[in-house]
Amino acid sequence: MSSHRSQAQETARPLLRVEQLSKSFGGLMAVNRLSFEVEQGQVVGLVGPNGAGKTTVFNLISGYYAPSGGEIYLDGVALAGLEPFRIAALGVARTFQSLQVFGNMTALENIMVGRHLHSRAGLLAAALRLPSMRREEMRVRQDARRYLERAGLSDRADELACNLSFGEQRRLEICRALAAEPRLLLLDEPGAGLTQEEKVRLAELILQIQQDGVTVLLVEHDVDLVMGLVDRVLVLEYGELLAAGTPEEVQRHPKVIEAYLGTQWDAATLDAPTPAAGPKGG
Repeated sequence: MSSHRSQAQETARPLLRVEQLSKSFGGLMAVNRLSFEVEQGQVVGLVGPNGAGKTTVFNLISGYYAPSGGEIYLDGVALAGLEPFRIAALGVARTFQSLQVFGNMTALENIMVGRHLHSRAGLLAAALRLPSMRREEMRVRQDARRYLERAGLSDRADELACNLSFGEQRRLEICRALAAEPRLLLLDEPGAGLTQEEKVRLAELILQIQQDGVTVLLVEHDVDLVMGLVDRVLVLEYGELLAAGTPEEVQRHPKVIEAYLGTQWDAATLDAPTPAAGPKGG
């Protein structure tokens, strides 16, 4: 799955830049002076043990947390301190660790919700059901069907989301985020709970998203999935950047080997907290 990298890297440029980013909760420093870049068109993996600060980084980028210090830039625009809806409007979309779909809405309706950022009809037109509103609704519905096709769910358009399999719901959630037409897509543990076959379909979807020009930053505990999918890997430990590089470089990094890997790259060692690790869920 790694043959996709060369073309993306030839035209890559920094899209996301994080500089000296910090976040503390009381006396706990969850992220500590973290700096990294994600280049345009790349898929980048953010890995580390539980409590390393991975999800906190996502919450800072997407505006759910305000940083204690440092800066975050999306294509040169400062994000720190902006509200989540403003960051979304600038081109950042995300999924969460826990699956979040609207179970009592159809698959198609879930995707239509994701298109709201690109809806142009006003409240008056909606209330009066003016022709402009009807045309807008038709366009949104057509767009939503296109994203359902991307998720491999065209035949489930009218099915309630709660009736889809877990893997199908994961793909639906990702394509709902994609329907907002982000430049940067944040995926928080998209492979969690999936079978091996579902992970293959997930990887194919992520690579297709990349080919469409969307930059992807993902947190993922399945190291085999990460190593076969991403262009670069960022390894966090206690909120700090332990290592960064290609999958091959990171697997050979002495500090990563010492901290997580032992003598070989083993998913269980990276997935488990180190003996002195902080609270779970980071």
